Amino acid sequence: MSMSIDRGLISERLYGFAGKSDCNLIVGPPNYVSNANDGCLTQDIAEANRLLDENGVVDSDGDGIRKHDGHPLKVVFQTSTNDVRQETQRLIRDWWADIGIEVEIVHHDANLFFGGDPSRMPRRPIAVSSLMFRCTPMALASILKATSGNHYASTSRLARTIGRWAT
Repeated sequence: MSMSIDRGLISERLYGFAGKSDCNLIVGPPNYVSNANDGCLTQDIAEANRLLDENGVVDSDGDGIRKHDGHPLKVVFQTSTNDVRQETQRLIRDWWADIGIEVEIVHHDANLFFGGDPSRMPRRPIAVSSLMFRCTPMALASILKATSGNHYASTSRLARTIGRWAT
């Protein structure tokens, strides 16, 4: 899925001179940034399709949607109502369709999406975008503190915590 996303196009088209494509959850300070996974900066839809085919994730019935163990690949991609976010969703939806993944786009009021009244939030599976967005130092500090009890955490621990938050 990540291989199909053109992060450079998103940065240029939607963020202009302020946009910077990145593959890292932690983008600063520089001594904590890794370039070990910069492969995500290059879109390669053909390779994404090849890898899915090679691993048996195929469109077995010709409807354009790949299946894994008979289950269609479908992602619910949710974000707040915002022009830039919604255009990002549309671009990613189209790229994922190119590799046989169905995407349902859902928009929420920003007050609900970013921590408003949880009782008003629809109970739906949350899909986490593989795009990496910069976050404020305070947000990063709270993520790190929540994952480790101090201000240092491994990427895998961050991913596990974010996964728990998404359920």
